[in-house]
Amino acid sequence: MTRQSGGGNDRKRADHECLYNSLNLAFTHDDLTYCEGLALVHNVPGWMRHSWCAAPNGTVVDVTWREPGAEYFGAPIDARAAARAVRAQGRTWSWILQINSGA
Repeated sequence: MTRQSGGGNDRKRADHECLYNSLNLAFTHDDLTYCEGLALVHNVPGWMRHSWCAAPNGTVVDVTWREPGAEYFGAPIDARAAARAVRAQGRTWSWILQINSGA
C-alpha cells in the first residue's frame, strides 16, 4: 500500500489512540475504509498492532503517527461492526487484539 500521513486536510490526532482515531476518521470520510493489522515503524524493530484507514486507491491514511509507517499489513474491518464492539465493551476494542488473544 502507498503510505500517506494525515487524512489530506485532517490533522494528526492523539498518540496511542489509533483505533479511535482511525474509526472516527472512517465515519467522517465516506470514501475511507477502516483497517486493522500490523505496521512497521521506521527505526523500531518488529511489527506493532495498529489501525489506519485506506483510501479507494490503496493509499494508507494514518492520522495517529506523525510520520507514516514503513509498511502496513492488515485487513479492512466494517466500521459499523467495530463501533458496535466499542459500544458493547465501553472502551476502544481491537479485532486484531481479540484474534491474537483467542477471545
